[in-house]
Amino acid sequence: MTDDLSVNIEKFKSAVLRGGYVDPGEVQRAEAYAHDKKIGLPDALLELSILTKDLVGQVFAESMGLKYADQDAIPVERDL
Repeated sequence: MTDDLSVNIEKFKSAVLRGGYVDPGEVQRAEAYAHDKKIGLPDALLELSILTKDLVGQVFAESMGLKYADQDAIPVERDL
């Protein structure tokens, strides 16, 4: 039986490839790195500087059918 995290990682992997954010070779390299370091694919893509933190968040949101809100793009009121 596949757990929810594995399904979500597969959705993430499909979204990152489908969106053209990385090529299959980069995913393969990141998966090998993730396996060696015993970390997840998103962390490997970050550590290898293949994707940025914001892009990982965006792709995860897309893969889950959610909208991504870039917190850096939302102005913060000075009075807060």
